[in-house]
Amino acid sequence: MTIWSALSKAYTGWMMILRGEPGWRAQFSLAWPGLVTSLAIFLFCAFLAIAAASTYQGMPGLVGVMDALLAQALWIVAVWISVRLNARILKSDIGTRTMMIPAIYLLIFYLLAGAIINLIMPLAVLVLTAGLAYPFYRLGRVVADWPVANALIFAVLTVVLLVGIPLTLYILSNPSL
Repeated sequence: MTIWSALSKAYTGWMMILRGEPGWRAQFSLAWPGLVTSLAIFLFCAFLAIAAASTYQGMPGLVGVMDALLAQALWIVAVWISVRLNARILKSDIGTRTMMIPAIYLLIFYLLAGAIINLIMPLAVLVLTAGLAYPFYRLGRVVADWPVANALIFAVLTVVLLVGIPLTLYILSNPSL
């Protein structure tokens, strides 16, 4: 599976999820190779986003790039925490990979769109981040088949974690703030 075909199928799958259409599963490889592919594409796109964000300041060194990649990878951890927490509370039998693979592709699209928007109008990335709540809501409704209230809680918790975990670690790593 090439990067472009994986992204194209994921885009089609996400359009189906957003519209609530059946058949979205066929657009994602929900097995372990699909998870590895989505993670590899995420890290590649995160590297591209770091390079794009570095246009004003210059590309950081190897340690700086690894640090930024780790910070980007925290988004995946945040989504995983939200998925597991909600599934456990709801006693849902939804598989973690079934939720995580489409969620990782959503984060890839967010990275790519955010990198472009950040170059044009940096504060608009905040609106884009808040806008992630709706796709995460649809992920809860369509993929996990959770009730409306639970899908809303999942979406809000996920966005709060996406913002909160990296911000908290940034604040903790800079005690002078």
